[in-house]
Amino acid sequence: VSAMSRRRRRGVSVPFSAQDVLARTIVRRVDPTLASVWIALRKPASVRIQLFPDLGPRRPADQVPGKVRHDHTIAVGAELHIVVALFEPDSQRLDWGQVFAYDVRITPDGGQEVGLGDLQLLHSQPITTSDGRSHDHLALGYTDSWLPSFVVPPPEALSLRIAHGSCRGTNTEGRDALGIVDELLGDAIGDPLGRPQMLWLTGDQIYADSTGAEHVTLINRLG
Repeated sequence: VSAMSRRRRRGVSVPFSAQDVLARTIVRRVDPTLASVWIALRKPASVRIQLFPDLGPRRPADQVPGKVRHDHTIAVGAELHIVVALFEPDSQRLDWGQVFAYDVRITPDGGQEVGLGDLQLLHSQPITTSDGRSHDHLALGYTDSWLPSFVVPPPEALSLRIAHGSCRGTNTEGRDALGIVDELLGDAIGDPLGRPQMLWLTGDQIYADSTGAEHVTLINRLG
């Protein structure tokens, strides 16, 4: 904290890059009056959400009006900071069955605001991790330059499309079935009634206590 304060007094801007995003955005809850997005970062920051109707890139002129919230991260570790950022529309409700694109705007403490596009997370390209390794990164919006999106579920239960899973262990045999949900979403990205609208994982825990030793070592180093 003292080092951060010194940087602020000296006017030094804290840099922020894609390597500082430890876990990408996860839409947590959506209803006509609220949208929330979870993200895990390496550095403390304030986070706000911007919503845009329909799919595509960021279009500031088309932004859905809402309360400007700057939700700050909570420190879970020295280099692990998490937040659930909220968006509440002013008067216009988020329509049932509507696709909304969203941008996550991150302002690290003592730094400048950046969005998902600034971090090069909206393009399919190799990305270098904090340990210097490079791997393929896929565009978060399924198409280059597109923002990620979500659907406000329809009011009719028969029109609701739910993806359901149970326990998701990282140290078990077999294919990771969550990839199938990714394929379903990609195939129906522009169809609000055809794409999965909710993901329910009803296992009794996240199995953090029975993961592989190599995974624990990696997580501890990152955190």
